[in-house]
Amino acid sequence: MELPGGLLCDGRLGRDYRFKTVTGELERALTESGFYTCTLPEQVTRILSCSLSEVAGVAVDEALCRSLSAGDRQFLVLQLEALIDASPRWITALCAGCGEQLQFQITPGSLPMKPAGEDYPESALKLSIGEVSLRVPNGGDEEFISAQASDNGSLLHGLLSRLVSS
Repeated sequence: MELPGGLLCDGRLGRDYRFKTVTGELERALTESGFYTCTLPEQVTRILSCSLSEVAGVAVDEALCRSLSAGDRQFLVLQLEALIDASPRWITALCAGCGEQLQFQITPGSLPMKPAGEDYPESALKLSIGEVSLRVPNGGDEEFISAQASDNGSLLHGLLSRLVSS
């Protein structure tokens, strides 16, 4: 299986990944992943770092998990769910149009995935101030934003300052 985005290593985009074997030790680590973390993105980093063995041929640690795009992190959590328990699940949601309750069944790991575009993970943009580079948000950005206690305007400014460079 491949990541939708991938990891840029030495100018090459690697999309392969491998989970560790699910054992009682891994299940315990997942159960305790919320201990000593303050935010959900930090917990996701911990979950991925203890459950993945490698990404793009690179051994996994927390720093690597922070560097993965937000989309890849979400994808990996869903794939981990499928690895642990692939039983179909019933989802209940409300229709945004009429408010009627809907129920549908999904199988973990079966949601469609679209690979990232050719400019992934960074793209050049021409703005009135000149050319800038814009990269996709990663786990480090998620952790940064979730740790802030600011209003939405300053959060957006903080995130943009991390993602845009000249």
